[in-house]
Parts: sequence; C-alpha cells; structure tokens
Amino acid sequence: MLRVGGLTRRESVALLRGKAPRLSPVDADRVAAVLEDHPLAVRHASAWLAETDIAVLDYVRLLKAHTLRSSAPRAPWSVTIGALRSHAPDAAVVLDLCAFLADAPIPVDVLAAGGDLPAPFGDVLGDPERVPRWRCWNGWR
Repeated sequence: MLRVGGLTRRESVALLRGKAPRLSPVDADRVAAVLEDHPLAVRHASAWLAETDIAVLDYVRLLKAHTLRSSAPRAPWSVTIGALRSHAPDAAVVLDLCAFLADAPIPVDVLAAGGDLPAPFGDVLGDPERVPRWRCWNGWR
C-alpha cells in the first residue's frame, strides 16, 4: 500500500486555482481549509468549481454542512451527489445502478434492456424519453 500524505496549503491553492482560475487566492484558501488539504478532495473540488458557476462562498457553506455529517475528504463527493439528485434524478438512478454493479463491466445491452429491472432502475432505463442521449447506443429499443 502506498501512503499519500496531505497537500500543503500552497499546493492545495495551486491545484484549485490551476483547474479553476476564477478562484482568487483567498477563495482557494477557504476551500482548501474546509477540505483539510486532502489531495483527492481538493482535486474533486477543483473540478467541480471549474465546471460549475457556483459561488465559492456557497460551495464552502455546502462543504461545511457535509463535513459535519462525514469527513472532509467525502464532502465534495457528497455535494456533487446531492446536486445530481436534485438536478438530474434520472442520472442519479443510473449512477446508483453503476455503483451497485461496482467495478464489473456494464454491457450496454444491460442498460438497453433496463426496462426489465425493478423500480426505479426499470422506470428510468425502460423509457427512452427519460434518457434521450442514450438512443445512439446500439441495441437501444
């Protein structure tokens, strides 16, 4: 097993600002502090901040709320999953299915035949209108 140590604050700020240049040094420091400079958490937060237009103070508030319920390294993932469940509940259902299948390869045929699965998976996967981008998959009914 390889142990990876925490980042220094300077490294955390550099990582956050490198991926999300809109962050000021002060904002990046706030995020890094909440995440306790945990490498994976800082990387995840940098990606989220690069891809969304969430205000940094709002994100920090969400991270703090999730940190109260679990550890700092889990907070960015919890914020992301919460946003997915709120804004794209069908995508969250598919993510739950993928998580259930763990690291096993998921053949497209399984998803294409997903209407035969129990709810909520079958409800989502069995309705091409709920997953319109997937119609391009071979085998989609």
